[in-house]
Amino acid sequence: MSRAKEAVVAVMSCFRPTREVVANVRLVQALGIDLVVVDDGSGPAFESVLEEVRGMGIAVLALPENVGLGRALNEGVARARALFDASHVLTLDQDTRLSATFLTEVSATLQAASRASVKVGLVGAGIINGHAVGDTWTAGGLDHVVEAIQSGFVVPVTVLDEVGPFEESYFIDLIDIEYLFRLRRAGYVTLVSPRAAIEHSIGERLTVAILGHSLKRQGASVSFSYHPPFRRYYINRNRVALFRAYGRSNSAWVARKAFMETKVFAASLLFGRERLSQVRAAVAGLRDGLRGVDGRIPWGLERALVLGRENGRRTDARP
Repeated sequence: MSRAKEAVVAVMSCFRPTREVVANVRLVQALGIDLVVVDDGSGPAFESVLEEVRGMGIAVLALPENVGLGRALNEGVARARALFDASHVLTLDQDTRLSATFLTEVSATLQAASRASVKVGLVGAGIINGHAVGDTWTAGGLDHVVEAIQSGFVVPVTVLDEVGPFEESYFIDLIDIEYLFRLRRAGYVTLVSPRAAIEHSIGERLTVAILGHSLKRQGASVSFSYHPPFRRYYINRNRVALFRAYGRSNSAWVARKAFMETKVFAASLLFGRERLSQVRAAVAGLRDGLRGVDGRIPWGLERALVLGRENGRRTDARP
């Protein structure tokens, strides 16, 4: 990464973007990073935001239909590489905000890896929302990681050429984890840059309440990560696919993740919303995962889950 900032091109995936995207694009521009914004079939109602981004001199690729995160990223990477001479690609979600020193820190990590002759698959953010990424270990002065979120990935284009694009069949969810495992299977290491910081919306968290009283632990409310039913479908289905593809050589990780997902799902049933839809989505996801079904959620199930959200007065589900 000897050309520093000029070597990096960013690809930002969007779905139903708000004007927050405009502010986040400005942050990328301020770092001197070339950028391609990919809209994943949001439709005419969101064209005004995309037009504002175009007015900033940013290349916008508006996909005609919702094709999922994996394909949206791949389309964006292809467009970015056609437009810009870059050695690395930075992937971003629409709600991610880069720190002023993000690229400098990632560059330092890549240079340290190069000096150590380490075969780097990617470097991710080491700090998310002010907290250090967990489950890392240090070897040779570098911070290695098993899991990292896709937003903030910095991937050499040579790696993309060798290992291939992001997994499109997952549609959404666990695309980042699959890529990390694929990289390591190909002999690459996956790193985080310990001082490279981003702010990113991780998702909705619900407080655990019993008889109307919030459960406390060391003075703080106990909460859990809540996923709407359609996300539960993708998580369960893609988790089965991930376990099948990489579980044999990562049995301890499989057991730990299965236990953690079971706890989160149990919390959703006990303290969350849309309980019947959660069960329906979870069972369907496991069933389709075992059957090898991939791509977008089946239309009938998607419709049923969305209607369930509407009956619960929540209509913000992403297809």
